[in-house]
Amino acid sequence: MNYKAKPVTYSIIYYIITWLLIWVFNSFDTFKSGPCTMGLDLFSVFLAILISLAIIVITLIKAIIRRKRLNWKYLLVNVLGLGSYFFIVWLLW
Repeated sequence: MNYKAKPVTYSIIYYIITWLLIWVFNSFDTFKSGPCTMGLDLFSVFLAILISLAIIVITLIKAIIRRKRLNWKYLLVNVLGLGSYFFIVWLLW
């Protein structure tokens, strides 16, 4: 496997796992928000959004500091993954 393809593969696996976890959080009634608990269903999506933003920012900072070419496929996968979370939030509302 190419050394530039590894981060892309890991990102795709990460997004598949987080989508499955969000689906699990939203499929069971025990994780739904109630009068005394915070909404774990939306909290899981917001946590995934924060992690995705951190990955994108770290990728951009590394490219600037190291003055290397940016891995555009890796950045594209992360931006699309971040956008998919906003779609999930829209579906949850």
